[in-house]
Amino acid sequence: MKYFLSIICISFLLTGPVNDSMNINLLPISAESSAMGGVYIPFDANGKISFSHLSRFGGIYTLDALQYDNILFTIHGIEDIPNTLDAWVYNDNGPEAYEIDYSKISNFDAKDYNLIFYKNLKNKYNIGLKSTISKVYNNFGYGLGFNFLTTKRNLKGFNYHIGIYDILSFKIWPINLESKDNIIELYVPQFMVSLEREFLNSLNILTLYSLYNDENNNIIDYRVGSKVDLTDNLNILFGKSTFNKFSFGFSISNKLFNVDYSYIISRDDLPFENSYNISIEFDISELRSRSKNFYP
Repeated sequence: MKYFLSIICISFLLTGPVNDSMNINLLPISAESSAMGGVYIPFDANGKISFSHLSRFGGIYTLDALQYDNILFTIHGIEDIPNTLDAWVYNDNGPEAYEIDYSKISNFDAKDYNLIFYKNLKNKYNIGLKSTISKVYNNFGYGLGFNFLTTKRNLKGFNYHIGIYDILSFKIWPINLESKDNIIELYVPQFMVSLEREFLNSLNILTLYSLYNDENNNIIDYRVGSKVDLTDNLNILFGKSTFNKFSFGFSISNKLFNVDYSYIISRDDLPFENSYNISIEFDISELRSRSKNFYP
């Protein structure tokens, strides 16, 4: 434990004020989490494979996630961003209307590709390795980082998780491959604590993240949600978070598969449309056992 505390301290000393709105660590990767306000749902090595598609702000931002056991792969970002670099000649006063050549306005994408692998240590801790490849316009960046989280613990009737994301986390943007000049982004570690309690056939979760913003202040990003059991196979989900007004959804499950859907309502002070998230999960071991009953 002292070893991990040393790494965390060193990480704080080396990191700078980077605010990455596309940090996969802070985004919900399942419809269940989205419907419950984005609460923390731990990685479980349960032999299941799942796919999730998130469309935020009316499709402006999308996230596709594929998870098997303790391995997660995601592609997320924004497509068709207008590029006006070639549309006019820049000057201090800006272009006149007649100087803009609209035929030279093109589009580009800003996307991140993440691969995260978690390893369970003695059923007490989960150590995560996060690798990232970023593409913005014609520029590529790549990075690594570590996550350190506890497994589920219990304290006076409450289950809880504690974690730290982006330990020694960085991203490198090569400027010139020949001269080997680079821009290096170093990330401030983010703390997470998640409390959950079962009450009257419902699971209630409160998750708190510490976030670094551009004003050199730390803010608390809260997510709170509930999962209510209507039947053995049907649950309703709802929640709220710092950046969403309200979210709700449902979960349908049996021994073979699980389907989740969520609808996220944006805050009134944000000029964005609402979002949705859909996930489907298959139990591979159950599928294999059932396949033995089929013959050609």
